[in-house]
Order: sequence, then structure tokens, then C-alpha cells
Amino acid sequence: MWGRKKKIRRDESGWLSYFDPGCECQYRRYTILSLGDLCIKVFTARTDDMLGFETRAMHAGKKYYNTGKPEAISFDSPWHIKEPNEFDEADNMHKAVVTEISERMLRGEYKENQY
Repeated sequence: MWGRKKKIRRDESGWLSYFDPGCECQYRRYTILSLGDLCIKVFTARTDDMLGFETRAMHAGKKYYNTGKPEAISFDSPWHIKEPNEFDEADNMHKAVVTEISERMLRGEYKENQY
């Protein structure tokens, strides 16, 4: 297996399990990144009661990509947009966070899930 490159599995979904209330979101993006036993979910959402958009990230368990007690993941990319109608900008923000976390996963900066 010499020289075998690590590859992150990326799954896109429309459901938010920890961004309350996920079912009332006017906009949402949900990405699950997996590398071995390490799973991280990144989600961006906008609801009626939110001013703008927010992106969050947390560890996810392997089974159903959920955990009983989510552990937040820190990242350096912008995570909040104040304007409520900047949908393209929200997509770009989400993509930037996914890219940053993917690169950090490949560098081994996050520990594997303990769930």
C-alpha cells in the first residue's frame, strides 16, 4: 500500500439533526465528511428567526452519522453572514468550511470519533 493516497468520503444531505429547528429552515446545506472512523458533519442554515446564515461543524458517529452528545469542531473560515438573502454567499461559505475541514482531516488535526 505504498503511496496510497487518503481519500475523504463526502456525502451531501438535506436534513439537519442538530440545527434546531431543521425542518423549518428556508435554506440548508449538510455535508458529512468521513475518513476511516473519523466523521465530521458541516451544516449551514437560515431560518425565519435567524438574521442571515450560520455554518457549524461537529463530530458525527458512524451509525446514522449522529451522536448523542455532539462535539463542536473549530475552524478558521467565516461562519456567519448577516444578510438574510445571500444564498450564493452562504453556499460559498459552506464550501470554504468543508474544504478547510477536509484539508485538516487529511493532515490528521482531528482525532477519530470515540462514539
